[in-house]
Amino acid sequence: MKKLVFLLLSLIILSSCQLLNQGNSAYEVSVASFPVIAEKVLPSVVQVTVIDKKYQKIPEGWDFSYNPFDPSPESLKNNEKEFQDEGLGSGIVVRNEGRRYYILTNKHVIGGADHISVKISDGSLFDAEIAGIDERKDLALLYVETDKKIPVIKWGDSDSLRVGEWVMAVGSPYGYNSSVTAGIVSAVGRKNSTGGNISDFIQTDASINHGNSGGALVNLNGELIGINSWITTPTGGSIGLGFALPSNNAVKTVSDIIKYGEVRYGWIGLIGGILLESEKKYYSITAENSGVFIYQTIIGDPAYNNGIKPGDIVIAVNEKKISDVDSFTRIIGSIDSGSEMELTVKRGNVVKKIQLITDLRLNNEELLNNTAVYWPGISVISIDENNIAIFETGNLKYGVIVTNVEKTPYFSFLEAGDVIVEINGNKINNVRDFYNSLDSSLISSKEKNIIKYYRNDIEYINETE
Repeated sequence: MKKLVFLLLSLIILSSCQLLNQGNSAYEVSVASFPVIAEKVLPSVVQVTVIDKKYQKIPEGWDFSYNPFDPSPESLKNNEKEFQDEGLGSGIVVRNEGRRYYILTNKHVIGGADHISVKISDGSLFDAEIAGIDERKDLALLYVETDKKIPVIKWGDSDSLRVGEWVMAVGSPYGYNSSVTAGIVSAVGRKNSTGGNISDFIQTDASINHGNSGGALVNLNGELIGINSWITTPTGGSIGLGFALPSNNAVKTVSDIIKYGEVRYGWIGLIGGILLESEKKYYSITAENSGVFIYQTIIGDPAYNNGIKPGDIVIAVNEKKISDVDSFTRIIGSIDSGSEMELTVKRGNVVKKIQLITDLRLNNEELLNNTAVYWPGISVISIDENNIAIFETGNLKYGVIVTNVEKTPYFSFLEAGDVIVEINGNKINNVRDFYNSLDSSLISSKEKNIIKYYRNDIEYINETE
């Protein structure tokens, strides 16, 4: 019996040692491959130098750059002097067509530059032109033309990234051309307050500093899996909180700009978001069945025309589960205009699939000047004890509070702070009652629609057609 126990213990120790050695071997292979990866990737990552010309008034009279004792006639005539601000960043050679090489970088790297140049790893310098810009992803595509052969980076699949995976950041921090740092993927799907832009980033502890923006984040195969974009730091330097845009999010940007000179985002015409925690109970929403709540649709656009209604919850796009607004926006935007798509929608207790064809999204300036009409054109929240205190709804115990009025001719008589308590005889207890009461008859029927609401504790009844 003792011999058997000893034999089993020996086998366990031997197996543990083998596993440990395998682990060390994997680690050694990863570390040993860093120089190979660097040699492979560095020729495809460039330094980007931008010059921004500025003009500033100077006092007329003496021009001390020539003779301190005689006034310069030229300075008397022209009292405006040119100054140049120089900025640095990084870029990635992502496509080659004939003599033209396309270089991907961040839009904030080039800003409003008057002149852009790129330096490759062997020190060769080229003037660069802007092929196009993607404001929503903070990306810019440049190009240079040369007979010199410049290696093009190989694209990787950023969707396959795992937390803990080794990565390398390549770029030109503080102007130190062809610099490499290593780290791991700390997280994926990180968000940033980007003012309506697409927000989806890989977090890494690989050292990223000023000048790394627009550079490459690569995996151990030397494949591009991210574009280094920004850092979080209280010091101005790296503290191990770097963020890169996933490479899969940049594929369409590159293709569209080369093909069209601009990025063509898909568009279906709606405003979606996440319900307040206090509102989720009315829709029985849990972490498992969450999605994007539809607050508004735009009359005449694909969502409205194909039966998407305010109050619907989109839980999937083309069978891909949707859990937040960013992923929803990203998927819709990645679908070419004129393409068929399918939304899986939860309406009450019924789940249905709705087919539609995408439109082309307008640019930001066109959207701001757009005269589109929203349905229903107002945003509301249910009355609860917190909202009563904020909006001073007096003794009202039910209804929905109007929080915002958009471009709409149908509820234009309402103001923020009004409380809707009844629509066409239907009592409105909460947001679900409100959205359930909305019907196409409110905008298409010639019959009168009756809305009862309160403003400053005074009851009003509005009859609309």
